[in-house]
Amino acid sequence: LYTWEWTVKVPQPLVMASSGTMTDMQQDGKFTNYTIKESVPSGLASIILGRFSVVTDPPEENRKRLIRVFAQAGQLDAAEEIRVQAHDIIDYFEELFQSDYPYPELDIAQMPFGMGFAQAPPGLVQMSGEAYLSKTLLATVYNVNDPVIREMFLPHEIAHQWWGHTIGTRTGHDYWLMEAGAEYSAALFWEAAEGQKEYDKNVKYWLKRRNAQNTNKTSSLWIAATGRNSKRYVATIYGRGPLLYHELRMSLGFEKFVSVLRAMLFEWKGDKLATEDFKMVLEKATGLSFDQYFESFVYHNEPLSGASPEDMQ
Repeated sequence: LYTWEWTVKVPQPLVMASSGTMTDMQQDGKFTNYTIKESVPSGLASIILGRFSVVTDPPEENRKRLIRVFAQAGQLDAAEEIRVQAHDIIDYFEELFQSDYPYPELDIAQMPFGMGFAQAPPGLVQMSGEAYLSKTLLATVYNVNDPVIREMFLPHEIAHQWWGHTIGTRTGHDYWLMEAGAEYSAALFWEAAEGQKEYDKNVKYWLKRRNAQNTNKTSSLWIAATGRNSKRYVATIYGRGPLLYHELRMSLGFEKFVSVLRAMLFEWKGDKLATEDFKMVLEKATGLSFDQYFESFVYHNEPLSGASPEDMQ
């Protein structure tokens, strides 16, 4: 982990979004010099360059952190929607986790169209270009049957500022905790924002689209977390992982399970979390043994069927 202060010389008309806090921006002939500082130790620093227009927080909103959204000129209305929603998401996660957003700024940048994915380095969210389009355009021009790309990406990637940067993972085997944490946190945001039906849509998505209960499509969370190129990786990490969190929430209750999430973020803040640590927190919170539960559903690929920890004592 490291901190930095650097100056990046960018040829105009390109604009730069980045990790870290922009402390200075100076025109230098046909270039722009950006000075970027990061005081929070990080294992990853990223920049993205593009012919962007930038939507930023107006001073009168007096926000406690700055959000800038970098988009193509034709998507500025969507960029403004994303800016406002990103603040709502961060506010919700800060309250849910009882943990502050870890950086002074967040840059949200539009990636090329057709990439179909998003990622979240520290203080920077990058989303596929389609996430900036209206649902009408996605349906009529791109023939997307379920045009919820932005809804899928934005809260998930912002959640990675906690699940991935506030805490990290000890080994590749433990990485499933970061994706399950981000994916499940996104579902909790939609539940709070839109109600039970939106939460249920997420559960249905994990079941139907991610094949979370189909053990012919999934594998052990412990094994899949080290195999990004595996055909089973997506169904396991993005389906089985959050579904396991859902089932734990149904068994333990909302408040108890959220207390477990908070404990992980508090106890391992600035440190690396292991799967065994997650198990230990669950055992402390419930007074139950999770040996058999983890053996069946984390280290092996037994079907998730709503079994409670009590059933496995």
